Amino acid sequence: MDRFFDIIAQGIAQGLTEFLPVSSSGHIAIVDYFTSQSSDILHVSIVLHAGTLVSLIIYFWKQIKLKTIGLILFEKDAKIFTANIVSAMIPIIFIGFVFGDMIGDKYNSEYIVLDILPYTYFIMGLILFSAKHLPLKKISTTIFPALAFLIGCVQVLAIFPGISRAGITISAFLIFGVSRKDAAEFSFLVGIPTLFGAIILDIVNQGLSITIIDCIGFVVSMIVGYLAIHLVFHLLSKSKFWYFSFYCWLLSLISIMMKIINV
Repeated sequence: MDRFFDIIAQGIAQGLTEFLPVSSSGHIAIVDYFTSQSSDILHVSIVLHAGTLVSLIIYFWKQIKLKTIGLILFEKDAKIFTANIVSAMIPIIFIGFVFGDMIGDKYNSEYIVLDILPYTYFIMGLILFSAKHLPLKKISTTIFPALAFLIGCVQVLAIFPGISRAGITISAFLIFGVSRKDAAEFSFLVGIPTLFGAIILDIVNQGLSITIIDCIGFVVSMIVGYLAIHLVFHLLSKSKFWYFSFYCWLLSLISIMMKIINV
């Protein structure tokens, strides 16, 4: 029964934080640290990320369908969009294949919470704060392959728990002058192949056996993730995305204090 409530808590954490700029992997580690201290947190992460992947596909199904049909018909907008997606994927594909075996080596909640999150959440807070208060000269109001590739390089940092993939990519787009709506949409859409690739790579490296508990976590993260996407667009429309910088700094401080007092 304890594991039942643990996976629900982790599913909620994953669903909310995959798309909010506060790092889902960091929150899964925090929840695991204070609950089950699972020795197989990477397995849990794979299952829960699969749930949020499905929520993305459901939310953007219309755009995915239109872009796919447009690509088949060789429409210009669809070809440009595909080129942007491919460009953004190149850095993470390279990192995944070259360093994939190393990424999960120390993937346990205690190590993440006490030794990684104090630094990564502090950095994530700075990134979110900078997107609002330290904007660069606007480079482009549209997304093109070179910019997409640059954003893909930035996205690589999200392999570290505490660095939000959605948060860092949206913030980078905003700094370069892309509209809030376009930044969020592209960040989420490029997240589909990114999440899919990460899940497949993890399954290949770790193996995967599905249980009823896993299915519960999958469904919870999918439902909560779908609602969280709506929330992100609402926050961006109100220019409140950067508020999460204070939350990230708070988590960084809490992690530092936990390490000091050895909780």
